[in-house]
Amino acid sequence: MERADKKAKPLLEDVVEHGSSDLSRFHALCTLEGLDALKPDLLYPLLHDSSSLIRTLAVRLLEKISTSDNKVRTRLGNELSKLWQSAPVEQALQISLSSYTLDQQYAFPILSGIVTKYDTSALVRDAVLSSLANREENFLGALWSSDDWQVQTPGKDIFIDMLTTAIVRRGMPDELISILAFLDGKDPDWR
Repeated sequence: MERADKKAKPLLEDVVEHGSSDLSRFHALCTLEGLDALKPDLLYPLLHDSSSLIRTLAVRLLEKISTSDNKVRTRLGNELSKLWQSAPVEQALQISLSSYTLDQQYAFPILSGIVTKYDTSALVRDAVLSSLANREENFLGALWSSDDWQVQTPGKDIFIDMLTTAIVRRGMPDELISILAFLDGKDPDWR
């Protein structure tokens, strides 16, 4: 890697696709990343790999590419929309963290689903909140109207508190006025 030898690329790709050890495949992917030799077509199939480690790394690596490629961002949004429901918590955590790159149409249903499924996990709640990237007010509105968020749970209470605190701390007068106007005239409930 120090020599940045591009001739190593096919050998590393072969390890990624056919290696017998998850750790060797992981290191091959990281080396390809360091060589700036990753291609989305190598990574997409890894989203469905049998190894949780490799699936999770593929999400992170595609996240990086998707920040500058609309086509990759759209496909990643489609893929993650299907994957989050069956993802183990460590992969759901990475999906949450990577969702900041996704368009709202993909990010909000994914994040809402993950924070609902793992509402007792402080780490997941933090990851979801950090991925909103100044979209907290819109996300609060999406949760408010979601059927999944009509029933109170302690985890949902905590997340709503976190979300509204983030909005208040941003100190954007328009957002604060919007939230107050939204709440005005609503029947008081747990939210």
